[in-house]
Amino acid sequence: MNANTTQVCKKCKVDKSLTEYHRRGASHQRICKTCRKSHVPSGGKRVIIMNPSSLYPELAMRIESLKGKLRSKAASYASDQMEADDIYAAMVEEILFKSKPEDSDSRILTRATWAAKAVISKYKTYSSLVEDEASMLTKTDDDDMELVASPYQSAEDDFLYRESMSEILEKVALLPKEYQVIISMLTLGYNQREIAHKLQKSDQAISSTIKNIATQLTTLGLSPSLSFA
Repeated sequence: MNANTTQVCKKCKVDKSLTEYHRRGASHQRICKTCRKSHVPSGGKRVIIMNPSSLYPELAMRIESLKGKLRSKAASYASDQMEADDIYAAMVEEILFKSKPEDSDSRILTRATWAAKAVISKYKTYSSLVEDEASMLTKTDDDDMELVASPYQSAEDDFLYRESMSEILEKVALLPKEYQVIISMLTLGYNQREIAHKLQKSDQAISSTIKNIATQLTTLGLSPSLSFA
């Protein structure tokens, strides 16, 4: 076959006619139709082939040439500089891993937009979870302030558990609201870096605050590990 009309499939390593590949802009995809079908069962996820590191230098040059537009796009999706930096980093990663040096500027910017929307979607989901949990601690109705459901089945154990949780919540309510929010986020399993990012504080500031919380809980007669469980 003519070299201009064939291409070696990255999956099966067979030199096949370009008609055996789906179009991708001015070129063709790197996996043939047959291999793609065999690796994407009905209802399954599409196989993503990551770029080899040998393409990174060329792609880095493309990113540098589009840096102004990428930064501007990141800023348009962000609510602050921290978010803008995170979105820009996600754009760069998406381009390095999945774009091609020969892709048009328009195609690269479109891929950057996909990355930005993915980050924003993640932020919205994360934010809703944190806000729901944080609002729980500001309620005055004791029945609405349970941090976790009772793990016990017997009436006696359940009563003792609820008594214990009621005592914990009463003492947690004595702490500053900022501390209550952080305790709430810890009970959900968020780590210090995630909390720092959400509250727009430094990792060191959150670490110091958590130590202060632990000290105050101990002073109130509570075990920090129990309160955060």
